[in-house]
Amino acid sequence: MLKIKSLLYDHDSLPQESAMIDELIDRILILWAIISSMSLIFSLIRSLDIGWSHRDVTQITIISLNILVAIHRQKYSTNQKALFLITVNLCLGIIGILTLGMFAAGIFFLPVASVIIALLYPKQVMLFFSTLSMVFMAYVGYGFTVGQLHLPVSAESLITNARHWTFYIFCMGFFFFITCSTILSYRNIVEKLLTEVKKQRDQLELLANSDQLTGLYSVRRFQERLEYCCQRCTRYKSSFALLFLDLDDFKKVNDSLGHDIGDHCLITTANRLVNTLRQTDTVCRIGGDEFVIILEDIKDPSAIAATSQKLLNAVSQPITIDKHTFQIGCSVGIALYPDHSADIPTLKKMADNAMYAAKAAGKNKFIIADPLSVSTNAGTRQSQAAKELV
Repeated sequence: MLKIKSLLYDHDSLPQESAMIDELIDRILILWAIISSMSLIFSLIRSLDIGWSHRDVTQITIISLNILVAIHRQKYSTNQKALFLITVNLCLGIIGILTLGMFAAGIFFLPVASVIIALLYPKQVMLFFSTLSMVFMAYVGYGFTVGQLHLPVSAESLITNARHWTFYIFCMGFFFFITCSTILSYRNIVEKLLTEVKKQRDQLELLANSDQLTGLYSVRRFQERLEYCCQRCTRYKSSFALLFLDLDDFKKVNDSLGHDIGDHCLITTANRLVNTLRQTDTVCRIGGDEFVIILEDIKDPSAIAATSQKLLNAVSQPITIDKHTFQIGCSVGIALYPDHSADIPTLKKMADNAMYAAKAAGKNKFIIADPLSVSTNAGTRQSQAAKELV
């Protein structure tokens, strides 16, 4: 036995899309209930010309069910309502075509079912339905051609009957209205989903490229920036400075006043660093209370000292958070590209060693690294001299 459920799209992984699709089906269901009720009036009037038949009983039953399902639509799942709509269109279309052939207004109901299937179901279902519809139409055409099927009245009387044409035009307008409304609604759904996807993509890019606490560059983005600066300096024969900055006595603030105060302290420090530097410079928090900075286009090495002193002064300004006022300092280690090294790992090591040397020299200082200070032995970090500019 064919399991219809296995052929349906699974929208569970996209709750927002599922809600939009359900809203679309509800809208079609309500429109169907309203317009089909009106079409029933035309159909009953037309029965005065072609007679009362089982078709009218079936139509009344289906439309009554349609109204009930539309009223109690919240009790049914999206798939159940979609299958009901498709079934209703198929029943009305098949009954009408078998009775009146191409004169039947029900011929418009098959395309409505096709639209719903095309929007909600896999292409295999759509191809199967299209093939079945073609076979059915071929069978009806053959039946009327060879005389197996007969019109209930003469074709001439149908063509010249105003009530029949009124009903036919009404159903044709209903078809265009439902089709256009469905497609436009679905387009709105797609646009909303694309907007949401773009929003989520931007958020992911923001998370990937920035520190969640301070909003500074992430380590990944900083590494990309560092590599770009190296390539740019190599091409244009320029230089940049790499600064490793570690806050002094931050652990005391964090432990005595709490992590929330510590987080505000980091945010305040990050803002001070950004406001002190140029827009072309890069600031990144690499973890904890450690920051790295790239000073681009260094034309005068002596300007590094002035900039570093500004950073020290900015960070050491008093911070007031929740009636707590305190001060912290920072130690800064500096390495120059390509003067000290053209190798990124070596350059980072030199700036890191210089930063530890600044801490050993009494904190709240900056030191420019000496190329001879590169060592893999952590114990020699503080003893290997760096050139101090204070």
